[in-house]
Amino acid sequence: MGPNKAMKGLIEEGEQTIAEGVDKEALAADLALIASAQKVKHYEIASYGTAHGLARQLGGIESARLLAQTLGEEERTDFMHTAIDDPLLQQAMLDDVGGEVNLNAVSKPASKKTKETPAPTPVS
Repeated sequence: MGPNKAMKGLIEEGEQTIAEGVDKEALAADLALIASAQKVKHYEIASYGTAHGLARQLGGIESARLLAQTLGEEERTDFMHTAIDDPLLQQAMLDDVGGEVNLNAVSKPASKKTKETPAPTPVS
């Protein structure tokens, strides 16, 4: 049994994003690819969250535990996509005004609830 129709559509959209990315600037292609990946992650998060809730309601404690673990993995991946795309978005905005973000100075956020990304430094 392959992916359902919704997931198949997201995969096809991601493949189209990759194909179209060769004609885009690298920054725009990267942002488009991250956005496609996040759409898949959000779908998976919703699916695992629903399955986890159902497993708990039905008393499937071990299934619920495993689904919660998988849900957490998907949420962490989504969070990392956001941590990657935030400085890229800053760079895209600064490109319009001639600035630059030092991507090497971007640190991993301290926790899931707060993101500590250094402010962009305009280049003179």
